[in-house]
Amino acid sequence: MNLSDALRAEHSKAQALRIATFVGQSTKRFSNLVSIVTGDDLKLSQRAAWAITCCAEANPKTVQPFLGELLQNLSRTDLHDAVKRNTMKVVAGVDLPDEIAGLAADTAFRILSSPEESIAARAHSMTILERLCLREPLLAEELQLTIENQLPYESSPGFHSKARQVLKTLERL
Repeated sequence: MNLSDALRAEHSKAQALRIATFVGQSTKRFSNLVSIVTGDDLKLSQRAAWAITCCAEANPKTVQPFLGELLQNLSRTDLHDAVKRNTMKVVAGVDLPDEIAGLAADTAFRILSSPEESIAARAHSMTILERLCLREPLLAEELQLTIENQLPYESSPGFHSKARQVLKTLERL
């Protein structure tokens, strides 16, 4: 299967799952998919991000070597929200190696602090930061302040629900 052709052919959950099945545990195929997500074709990047999420859910260890590259990609200003949302979902769902914990925290704080970002990307950022606080409790105060500063301005029930959940976790630290 040619990944670019498959992504161009159809944009659906079924196609994302077919691609994830094709990629399987192959590091080479997953690397090719990451290259599409981080590439210049924004439409393909968006579609590949969904497939990356499916791959990470099926084979979390396959994504581990590429987490840093996926996080660094989020510094781009031309990304579709789907790339940000799916990347943060992937990062929130896997164990973060110590060597990229700082990059993950910086990226998650940046996305969480931006009201222009989608609720889903911000909620996944809270999950990432919550998990990092369990490893590094010194981050808890900064996360608590960041969340509390945004609550009065955020009307989304999803944001409030996730925020309450994270704040409860932080109280126990």
